[in-house]
Amino acid sequence: MTETWSFSLKPAAAILGVVFMAGCEDPAQPLKSGPEASAAQLVVDTNLFTNDVRIKAVHLGKCGTRTPDRLSRGEVISPGQSRSFAVDAGCYNILLEGREVGSLNPMNVWLYSKEVEVAPGEVLRVPS
Repeated sequence: MTETWSFSLKPAAAILGVVFMAGCEDPAQPLKSGPEASAAQLVVDTNLFTNDVRIKAVHLGKCGTRTPDRLSRGEVISPGQSRSFAVDAGCYNILLEGREVGSLNPMNVWLYSKEVEVAPGEVLRVPS
């Protein structure tokens, strides 16, 4: 089944407008799977950016997948704040969307996009 999700893109990619995603995970559920799952945490920390940023969307999914925003509607990670996500050990795609505080650009942009590996029991802070 293919679902359509719409979200702000970098200006260069704005012509895409809509992203088609197959096999999306449920954002309300922790990213856990199987009896051999090992608990870990992925922490989004605004203190790790060089500029003050406000994160408005956290797209987080197993490598090879893309998910809708894992923040609650209206939830924002403001400068000086962090937000934890419970995950299984393994490979994840993470995309943080938002903007610098004081930016004149009214659109959100991709602040961070990376594939990361989380070890069993690890607390991985991003951006890293």
